[in-house]
Amino acid sequence: LHIARWGVSITTPQVSKTKATVKVVTSVKNSRLSGSDVRLRVKLSGPDGRELKSTETPVSFAANSRAEIPLSLEVGSPALWSPESPQLCRADVLVLEEDKIVDQVTTTFGIREIRFSAEKGFTLNGEPVELRGACLHHDNGPLGAAAINRAEERKVELMKAQGYNAIRASHNPPSAVFLDACDRLGMLVMNEAFDCWEKGKNPDD
Repeated sequence: LHIARWGVSITTPQVSKTKATVKVVTSVKNSRLSGSDVRLRVKLSGPDGRELKSTETPVSFAANSRAEIPLSLEVGSPALWSPESPQLCRADVLVLEEDKIVDQVTTTFGIREIRFSAEKGFTLNGEPVELRGACLHHDNGPLGAAAINRAEERKVELMKAQGYNAIRASHNPPSAVFLDACDRLGMLVMNEAFDCWEKGKNPDD
């Protein structure tokens, strides 16, 4: 009985300076041969480490089953994420059977609102933002294609130092370490997995 791999998804569907809605969807898998009754608890902490809000719900699983459990929490006076002020919150998601923690996952996230429109272009938290970006391949030069933690972080630091606020992950899925560094250091990301989508440039694309 456990939280599935990459099983925690966090979005902020409603954001203002006075309050924000944080939606946490958790995918839990029961691989046991019998049913289980558990509680799913979500605790949110702010950038300063103080608890913002927590909630929990009971969940009943049949044998060999999987379920996605959505929970929404409202946070007052949220610290908003931006490239200039990359405020990160933390979500602790716990699966409890009676009073025992069966599994838990900690995820960092930023509370922010993004929109695209023909009139204002790209807006972040209601403010127009001009993307000053670069296209980066996944490799680390002479270090090769391996995602070495410090090399991934350094790449983002160099882009920030040159005045960039956005990176296009040029047709390669970026590593989790790279994305975490972007969140922490204040870098917007166009997360691109492929070079071509509907129309290819070459016969084998």
